[in-house]
Amino acid sequence: MDRRRFLQGLAAAAIVPAASSAGRAAEPEVGPLRPDPGGLLDLPEGYEYTVVSRAGAVMSDGMLVPHAHDGMAAFPGEDGRVILVCNHELGPAYFSRSAFGPSFDALPLEVREKVYDAGNGRTPGAGGTTTKIYNPETSRTEREYLSLAGTELNCAGGPTPWGSWLSCEECFESPGTGWSVGRIVNRERAHGYVFEVPAEHRGLVEPEPIRAMGRFEHEAAAVHPATGIVYMTEDRHHSL
Repeated sequence: MDRRRFLQGLAAAAIVPAASSAGRAAEPEVGPLRPDPGGLLDLPEGYEYTVVSRAGAVMSDGMLVPHAHDGMAAFPGEDGRVILVCNHELGPAYFSRSAFGPSFDALPLEVREKVYDAGNGRTPGAGGTTTKIYNPETSRTEREYLSLAGTELNCAGGPTPWGSWLSCEECFESPGTGWSVGRIVNRERAHGYVFEVPAEHRGLVEPEPIRAMGRFEHEAAAVHPATGIVYMTEDRHHSL
């Protein structure tokens, strides 16, 4: 199943309930937590962590790592690198936690032109995705950049067999002026779509909603590798 056949067959999408687990594996004994000298994450003896991405840090493209890391998928990169495409579940009311910094108007024109919803320059969509190039040999993130911009509440999604990430908006918003989390929000475009982000794409993708996958409060999407059928979930019952 390739991308072309997948897009041609999107008229048929299935929604299935999550299956319950038939059994429960025995829980291993991991021991008590040990205080982390760095003050970040306490772990049991024999465990360790690596920080792959830190909210608010400056990325390779000069923008900031957005807060609210959410659904993500890992893809094989060149020379043993791992490409990680990561959602950020932020709405326009949380602009201060977005990748854009203090002023949207201060961004370069080539960035603003690839923002799905600029919010009339006042409250652009703060969600989207970042892409990270991680080196397992050195345990370091070598590059990190914004790859999808101007969307809202990108929660979960799913990888495709051809090496891209389906990023799902967990919202259903229409153009106009509204009220969210104690502030006025301006929207120029409708939200509640799925967007595709090729893992190997460098920089921002053209933010094109996949309308054939429907408009509702999307959660996850799973692509059958042989048939291309997409199984989608949602947080609410608006589409039923």
